[in-house]
Amino acid sequence: MHRTLSLDYGVVLAGEIVLRLDGGREKTIKQHEVVVQRGTNHEWHNRTDEWCRMLVVMVGADAVRLGGGEVLGETVFGKPPGAA
Repeated sequence: MHRTLSLDYGVVLAGEIVLRLDGGREKTIKQHEVVVQRGTNHEWHNRTDEWCRMLVVMVGADAVRLGGGEVLGETVFGKPPGAA
């Protein structure tokens, strides 16, 4: 799982891929479909034997601030949140 401080536009150019959110919700994104995210904790899974090719445009954005004032920061690839 990871989160970026950006507004992300993803387009599946070929194949399909599963977007999984930290609550366990999943959505299969197929060829020519688009996904838009901002500050969501997520991961990608290719559950087929075929290649998936995506175009992703990431536009810098402010951190997401929750109703209680908590700020969701960026996570680092390969490290779980809170890891040193």
